[in-house]
Amino acid sequence: MPEMKMWKRIASMLLCVAMVLALGACAENANTNPGTDPSTNPSASDPSASSGNNIVVAAVSLGNTLNPWDQTDGTTSAFQYAAYERLVKYATTTDENGNAVADTSNLVGAIAESWETSEDQLTWTFHLNPDATFANGDKVLASDVIWSFEQCQANANSSFFFTLTNIVDMQAPDDETVVFTLSQKSHMFLRLLEIYPFCIVNQDEAEAGIAEDPDYLTTHTAGSGPYEITTYDITNSVVLTARDDYWGADKPANDSVTWQLVQEPSNRQLLLENGDVDVALNLDDKNINTVAEMDGIQVVKNASNMHLYLAMNLNIEPFDNVLVRQAIAYAIPYDTLVNDVMFGNATRTTSMLPDNVTGHISDDKTCYQTDLEKAKELLAEAGYPDGFTCTLTLGNGFTDWKDTAITIQDALSKIGITMEINEIDRATFLTEIANKNTALFINRFNPFIGDPGYLVNNLYVNEAAYNYNNYNNEEFDALYFQGESADTEEERMECYKEMQYIYAEDCPSVQLYQYDFAYCARDNISGYVFYPDLTLRFEFLSKG
Repeated sequence: MPEMKMWKRIASMLLCVAMVLALGACAENANTNPGTDPSTNPSASDPSASSGNNIVVAAVSLGNTLNPWDQTDGTTSAFQYAAYERLVKYATTTDENGNAVADTSNLVGAIAESWETSEDQLTWTFHLNPDATFANGDKVLASDVIWSFEQCQANANSSFFFTLTNIVDMQAPDDETVVFTLSQKSHMFLRLLEIYPFCIVNQDEAEAGIAEDPDYLTTHTAGSGPYEITTYDITNSVVLTARDDYWGADKPANDSVTWQLVQEPSNRQLLLENGDVDVALNLDDKNINTVAEMDGIQVVKNASNMHLYLAMNLNIEPFDNVLVRQAIAYAIPYDTLVNDVMFGNATRTTSMLPDNVTGHISDDKTCYQTDLEKAKELLAEAGYPDGFTCTLTLGNGFTDWKDTAITIQDALSKIGITMEINEIDRATFLTEIANKNTALFINRFNPFIGDPGYLVNNLYVNEAAYNYNNYNNEEFDALYFQGESADTEEERMECYKEMQYIYAEDCPSVQLYQYDFAYCARDNISGYVFYPDLTLRFEFLSKG
């Protein structure tokens, strides 16, 4: 055992040396904000030292852009939330285990100091905090808010979010007031304004930068958030430096945060074990419970909104037969998926809505229990007493997807279904399922906000952007539109309750499990707050 520990220490030291050398080599060529020399930042030149109150994070990815209207991954949104503020943000509370979590039912002011809405909720007036300033010292103006929202509306990757707000007009009566007019009431209006496409950008700074380089906002920020991004090299590291002049209530509890690219999960774990990084993200699920027992390490697990599902294409035989779809749902070994595939780091999804989403219900009419005999009966009733052969299309890159597919393959064989697995590269997979011609596939979805309208609008209604399996139920869609136009939240939730029953009966997809998010850090790091969108907010973290 002493020899094994010695080799682990040597391996960790070698990793640290590699990290330091790589950072030193890239510092001169890193994309930095004007006037900032990353070599003066201790965490940029030596992340393993992590002196003072500087947090070092080992991450599998450093994203691909800083532009809040052009990003498609969760890592990038973490940087955007650090550098930019929105009009509103979530308050924090504690869960049943005493852990700090975002209070997604309680939005408080960020750039907006206060707001009010008309009785019909079609006019929203926001009053800006007069102390709000951008990192370059400029005052945040109402014109910056409107310009930022216009960019959100115009960009292909963010226009969908803008559409959900129902905004049809934006006015700035003065520098500290913004008035939005909606075409119809949006129950998730404030929640939408909390997410990254609605970051408020300094119009003057952004336009000046774009005039010199059209991709300026890809590698630079022009925000009013608690941090400036002083080093940005997605092949190596990203350094966020706390603003001394930050005007907001939640002033950073640390001096800086360095995200270091460490692609192998075993290397991230080793660096964490030996105290060479403070936080390690996306460790292997099979190792999470072991890491939690190690001295000097804390692991906080929360159920996220991100869920995995098995989709069946209703336009392709035999999945056009509801009895076949129900038979498959009864055949799935749900407990095995949670306990063996995910090593207990997941929660079974018991409705079309993950349990963190408002309006989620769970009873014997919203989900299926494993029952092979019932599955066989339904297959026979559907006209397939001897089963059939089908192919599951699997995107590569995720261990749990493959293990889930193999587990389902074995389960279906017990009711006479021979399921072949066609594993393809992820880019091809995403293209194929988007064509809506894939018979059977596994996919996952992470709603950025825990609102049922957001998820249903994206996944389930006939015209949903990600309704790749051609689900179409007129009664279901009518209930969605009825709920979104309801006068009260109670009426709205009644619609979603009925929709969950309809969806379970139709069974166009089988909800498998929702992922737990495991925050793994040294035990001297305090202040962690869980957000269901799985995006870290750095300003609360502190090294004790």
